Amino acid sequence: MTRVAARFSTKPDVTNATTLATGPRLAIATDTVCTDHVAPPQHDEDPERFVAAQRGFERSQCVDSALRLPMRIATLEELARAHTPQFIEQVMATRGASGWLDPDTYYSPASSEVALRATGAALALTEALLDSCQQGVGLWRPPGHHSCADRALGFCLFNHVAVAARHAQQHGKQRILVVDWDVHHGNGTQEIFESDPSVLYISVHQGPPQYPETGAPEEVGTGEGRGYTVNLPLSVGADGSTYAAAFERIILPIVEQYKPELTLVSAGYDAHELDPLGGMCLLAEDYAWLTQELVQTLGGAERARLGLYMEGGYHRRALTACVQSTLDALTTPERIAHPRASGRKLTARHELELSRIERVQREHWKL
Repeated sequence: MTRVAARFSTKPDVTNATTLATGPRLAIATDTVCTDHVAPPQHDEDPERFVAAQRGFERSQCVDSALRLPMRIATLEELARAHTPQFIEQVMATRGASGWLDPDTYYSPASSEVALRATGAALALTEALLDSCQQGVGLWRPPGHHSCADRALGFCLFNHVAVAARHAQQHGKQRILVVDWDVHHGNGTQEIFESDPSVLYISVHQGPPQYPETGAPEEVGTGEGRGYTVNLPLSVGADGSTYAAAFERIILPIVEQYKPELTLVSAGYDAHELDPLGGMCLLAEDYAWLTQELVQTLGGAERARLGLYMEGGYHRRALTACVQSTLDALTTPERIAHPRASGRKLTARHELELSRIERVQREHWKL
């Protein structure tokens, strides 16, 4: 590991506190270097995803007012808080080459550099949230929540949210919340924190046979972390009404009881009804509602320290709309209409699933 340490253990550029103190409350972390992670033909996780997400930012109400945070390179020490030295070395060894780390996860000549900068952007965003920005959004690729401590999985190289959470712990935060609404369960994030009671991991996702076929309700953490992993697997077809019920009945009450000092959202947008890799039926405005409800539960826009860290989302037009909708939800005082305003009710199957999850979680939380 000496060679890697010498090349990548530079000191981080900590965001200037004076600049943040006088700047806007919403920060954006992004960089066009993300397009240098070049996909094989027909791969779903390609540079156009980043272009689509950027388009959503450019169409949002905050495009001229948000504090823009430049990417920096994550250091070896920062990565090693969530990943093993051997895995970091494996990713660094791909520099200048092309190939596969697992059947789904490719690398191109610049992928290791892009991954370092994407994780560095997640750290810069976390630093801004720990300083004087109330909310922030990170737009980058590759995604990260499937990446485990010792291996790459599911399009993901480094686990940005996990490294960011460990970074916040280094800055003294003792109650960190990770909410994951990607259509796929964040198995890597769960694995990294499943025995850590200082990080509450909540995932609402499409259940088996959806990849990675983990995240059952009974997976509640281990050891001292038992009760601090909350999984809400839902079957195909869950729409805004179903997600609203999951939030109102389970997720938001737990968040209110936990009282996190910092909240990181693994913001995947592949539960949208148009997404080719999911089977859910969310709309862009549903993500806006979820965002606003989470902010309100955390104490409102002036008190909530909330960062959204981009994960999946593979339909370009839907991804643009979802990013725009999320950003607008963070910057407008108008409340988004409740997803049940159309009068749609839960299916019997989804009601059974939520009831099962409630039974499991009542052993650990008041619901």
